[in-house]
Amino acid sequence: MDDKSVSEKTILVSIISHREYELENTVKEFYTKSKYPDRLRFSVVSQDDRHPALDFVPDNQIRYLRAHHKEVYGVCWARSIAARMFNDYDYYFQIDAHMFPDQDWDDAIIATHEKAKERFGNNVLLTAIPARYILEPDKKNRTILGWGYSYADINNKKLFDWGINRPVKEQLKEIFYVQGACMFSEGRIMDEIQIDPEIPYHAEEISYSIRCFAAGYKMVAFKKPVFYHLFSDDRRDVGIFNDPWEDLKSKIVLTQGSLKDRSNQFFEAKISGKLGVTKNDLIGFCKKAGYSI
Repeated sequence: MDDKSVSEKTILVSIISHREYELENTVKEFYTKSKYPDRLRFSVVSQDDRHPALDFVPDNQIRYLRAHHKEVYGVCWARSIAARMFNDYDYYFQIDAHMFPDQDWDDAIIATHEKAKERFGNNVLLTAIPARYILEPDKKNRTILGWGYSYADINNKKLFDWGINRPVKEQLKEIFYVQGACMFSEGRIMDEIQIDPEIPYHAEEISYSIRCFAAGYKMVAFKKPVFYHLFSDDRRDVGIFNDPWEDLKSKIVLTQGSLKDRSNQFFEAKISGKLGVTKNDLIGFCKKAGYSI
């Protein structure tokens, strides 16, 4: 039985950034708005031609990889590195590099996770589509567009189709689609369901959702605490959005091999071990989630 108090439990905050203006603000917001900042560990992978200083976080609480955006291999490659930067932590929290939280978010998210375990069992992954904010033209002031969370309802969708976003009307709701921008679970999940570094962006969430299902994890949407995510149209309006597909044309990525082939192998159940699933798992997930095959 875990005898650590809430204030002693460590949270790994995993953040990857691809030419992202908001990275520094994201790290600062999650650090300064935590109730117990000493228990946070930040693993940051910045993919850019310039990288912000994050020295407001103590050295023993941050691992920071800086890479040029044309010398990288995609979202999951970066996420897999960030997940391994620290070896010992109680909780894993994956977010995007353009987010900010409610005050005392760390205390609240652990409490929410404990309630989810009481209801759904020990293997729980909290996830949801975060609320939205926009940046004003000065790139400093932030305006919240909506308070509520949503989740991807994939019922009656074909595999790979985007789900319909539906509001999370209750505090805890079992769902079947993981949002890469907001994932919270016990740290052991990164040993049990490792991130496949070769899965491409378009298959990141669906492949991890299937693997969670296969490993017996419940995917649970929640309402509190609230995390806010930069609205994508606003990123273009203020001139900070850079098309990641531009970098996929680089020789380094193309010589890695076909990322599309990797996702095809996954959905054909040809990847074995911790990074793959069986055909029965795939069929079972689709039946449970409502996907049409």
